[in-house]
Amino acid sequence: MLIRFAVCLLVACLLTLTTIAGILADDTPSRRPTKVTIDDDGFVRVNGKRRYLYGAFRDPSDSITEFAGLKQARFDLTHEYLFEQQLNGDVEKWVTRARTYLRGAEEHGVGVALGLPRDVVEDLGDVETARKLVEAVKNEPALWLWYLSDEPGRRPEPKKVAANLNKVYRMIKQVDPNHPVVICGTRAEFFSVNNADNADILWPNTYPVPDGPWHWTMSETSSYSARWPDKSVWSVSQAFDWRIGDRRNVITDRTHRPNAKEIRAQVHANIAAGARSSVFYWSPKRLEGSKYDIRKLPSIWKAVCDIGDELKVLEPVLLAPPPTEKQAARVRFERTVKEAGRTKDNVYHWQRRHNGSLYVGIVNAGHERRMKVTVELPFAFQRVMQYPKGLTVIQPNEDAELTIDYERIPVQFMPAESNSPRKLDFFMYECDTVVWRFNPSD
Repeated sequence: MLIRFAVCLLVACLLTLTTIAGILADDTPSRRPTKVTIDDDGFVRVNGKRRYLYGAFRDPSDSITEFAGLKQARFDLTHEYLFEQQLNGDVEKWVTRARTYLRGAEEHGVGVALGLPRDVVEDLGDVETARKLVEAVKNEPALWLWYLSDEPGRRPEPKKVAANLNKVYRMIKQVDPNHPVVICGTRAEFFSVNNADNADILWPNTYPVPDGPWHWTMSETSSYSARWPDKSVWSVSQAFDWRIGDRRNVITDRTHRPNAKEIRAQVHANIAAGARSSVFYWSPKRLEGSKYDIRKLPSIWKAVCDIGDELKVLEPVLLAPPPTEKQAARVRFERTVKEAGRTKDNVYHWQRRHNGSLYVGIVNAGHERRMKVTVELPFAFQRVMQYPKGLTVIQPNEDAELTIDYERIPVQFMPAESNSPRKLDFFMYECDTVVWRFNPSD
């Protein structure tokens, strides 16, 4: 009896091991992984193609098998926290679920920044278990990035967590050369505890709306880039309202902060600060106290979709080099009303040279109510086109006097006669954003 029981137990164990081995092996070797690399200037290449990526934390459905919202908003990349939940030793379940998710994303043409279980990577630094997970899915084409950790500096023992993450990071770099590693967080993750050595891409996630100041998020992007010039620094922008955690608050499309203008302004302010790609975070429906679907906030969701369309149009421009000092416009600003007091927000701008034209994006970030802005150009322009639609909005007539399309242009201009093909004066109100292409005269 004992012998028969022992034999049955041995057979059961062998079958279990065979099943797990089969799940881990699957057809992974036959699949062709997506290769993601980072250029010297921090922009990524996906299978050799240079990209400015638009990313989101999860599909609005909160389902790992639905990608309709991501596709509607033109997102290139997504992340889902589900895979960072405790593994509790169940490798088989994690791998099966991860493959389901990755293959669904592949079918819909969406890349994934895939997380790893926090008990494995943060609590234990369990390299061998992490290796099994990485090996099992590293050849899935939808895998673009490894999302190693989310705000690890806020854990009870942040230095221990950082040491554990470093062990797992070094393992990933050995066994999977095709996918960079991301850590998302604030200064607690990178300045207080050095987690920059545990990642190739840093995602600062400071959310300034509604209390600001906005320069927090931009200073994070720019200061990370300055301190770690060999890292790719992206921006994580805010598409949620801080009040959702309080059941007493009913957030409507009309009352939601950030509003539509603030959605767009965040992206352009972070581009001005040096972001190499843009990611949006909104709250999941499954969180207690959240209970809203961002798609049910029409103006907010439209803004998220619109910036997706805009970034697709501007992608080749954003990937182009900035102008030299002699080629660049000079952008100046001055306040026309008393300072808001609670902020130090300014007018920010980015510039690129692309196909012989100068592109300038300008944003009055934050709570400053009315700023006078002057753009001085190093050349006389033939016309000014406004993006993302590419419509001509300013051009000189035969007498070199400007004609300005006041209905199309989104900012308040000084009278046309006070401007010239080399200098524009206008006003920007709170969170106004413009992107202009200046075509030089022949």
